[in-house]
Amino acid sequence: MKVNLYKKIYFFVTICFSYCAHAQWTVLARIESASNYMSLAVDKNNVPFVLYNDGNSFTTVKKYENNTWKSVGARGFSNNYVFSPVLAISNNDSVYTAFSEWGDGYPQQISVMKFNGTAWVYVGNRFITPGASNFVSLATDSSNAPFIAFQDESDLNKLSVMKFNGKAWEYVGRRSFSPRNASYVSLAFDKLNKPYVAFRDSSNKASVMKFDGADWSVVGAFGFSAGNIYYKTSLAFDNNNIPYVAYTDVANGNKATVMKFDGIHWINAGPPGFSPTVAFDIQIAIDSSDAAYVGYKNNQFDGKATVMKLGNNTWSVVGAEAFTPYVFANHSLALNKYGTPYVATDSGSVTVMKYVNPPYRFIGNGDWNNAANWSNNVIPPNPLPGDNSIIIDPQGECILNDTITLSEGANLTVTPGKKFTVKGNVLVH
Repeated sequence: MKVNLYKKIYFFVTICFSYCAHAQWTVLARIESASNYMSLAVDKNNVPFVLYNDGNSFTTVKKYENNTWKSVGARGFSNNYVFSPVLAISNNDSVYTAFSEWGDGYPQQISVMKFNGTAWVYVGNRFITPGASNFVSLATDSSNAPFIAFQDESDLNKLSVMKFNGKAWEYVGRRSFSPRNASYVSLAFDKLNKPYVAFRDSSNKASVMKFDGADWSVVGAFGFSAGNIYYKTSLAFDNNNIPYVAYTDVANGNKATVMKFDGIHWINAGPPGFSPTVAFDIQIAIDSSDAAYVGYKNNQFDGKATVMKLGNNTWSVVGAEAFTPYVFANHSLALNKYGTPYVATDSGSVTVMKYVNPPYRFIGNGDWNNAANWSNNVIPPNPLPGDNSIIIDPQGECILNDTITLSEGANLTVTPGKKFTVKGNVLVH
């Protein structure tokens, strides 16, 4: 939609934001009295979904819609105790979960379930993997088919990937294709629909392999990290098909490091060991404008969460360090379609938080394009991204001589009784 607002048109808008004073992490809800393990994802309509194990280790999924958390299907829908469940939402907003099941004579075999709109059902056969399997990672390709990557305990702890072909689960390339054992697996697709997996290899360093349609091959050097990595790897792609891998860097004091592949070598994205403190359980996500975010457990601050963002080859803290109100064991990071980060933690109960962007506030008198008229001397970007807001609160009058474009999900608010003169255009997309 295009809105043209010509001269001497004044806005007297009564909408106010309860959180517009400062950037902050806002709690959407605490969900359960007891939980362990959890995974977070956001669909194309910006609805966050969180999966968690209840106190009995059965799996539940909830979504936050119309300011309320609602159960997705039945609570505790898994038929067994489950271990390390993960959540994924496909391009057509189908919701999947994968986990290792315990019991019924099938210790630690992986199953995948899908919500069909009414109930959770198994995708293909239950107990997909031939034996005990660990470190399951779940992702969907561009045609919405689910894939799982995992450590195959029944075959020398090597790495395998399987996909659901519409009728049954099948291996993608060879079973157990990694040269040696692999752990802490992370699966992702590039923009050409090729699957990649990052993992901690047998030398305790980071490695990545990709499937070219016929076989799996190493991306760059095997064991490319400067030293050992601690715990998990996390893999994501930007719009240029560049893979990024995040991990806890033992060689740099157990701080966070992110590396990216330049087509020949793995190079640092920003400085190595960039986190201010020790960083564990690192996860990476990249938004539609190629901004990279990492979330991690900040053990120097009682095990609370910190999120950082990469800009101009520098990592900066989003909001404040250690912003979560409670200590937690596990956490999950996700971005909505506007690039706004969400974090879920399992601090006894599941807590989901969203970052609220600080508003751009016009507080002076006169020209919109005079930085001195804006709080902190920052003129809003044009177009204004979604989940961002502008507040017009002039001492005299705010005059827009040019054009400002508001992206979907962005807001412009005029303080009641204040004057906003538009000599150019306000475009709403």
